[in-house]
Amino acid sequence: MDSITLKSLLLEHKNRFLSEKELIKRDVFQKPDRILDSREIIFISGVRRCGKSSLLSLISEYLLENTEVNKNNILFVNFEDERFINFTVDDFEKLYQTYLEL
Repeated sequence: MDSITLKSLLLEHKNRFLSEKELIKRDVFQKPDRILDSREIIFISGVRRCGKSSLLSLISEYLLENTEVNKNNILFVNFEDERFINFTVDDFEKLYQTYLEL
């Protein structure tokens, strides 16, 4: 995947992800500090359309409003986007370098 296409996709996905949305806060998000203060990796899984991306959006919104996290340090990529059809494992390093350039 070429760098120009990758940059375009990263910017588009990030802008869409960080755009204002009206989301309902769920019980799972009552005490975000307890989860976010952990130095552990958090894995979010579930069936399609169960709210995984919405939960991530709520987490990013919380981080931007209540911590010193800068929106430039938040990256969201939806690999279900058909434009990633030719993306391979070898492209992850290029994705990371492109993200750093942005």
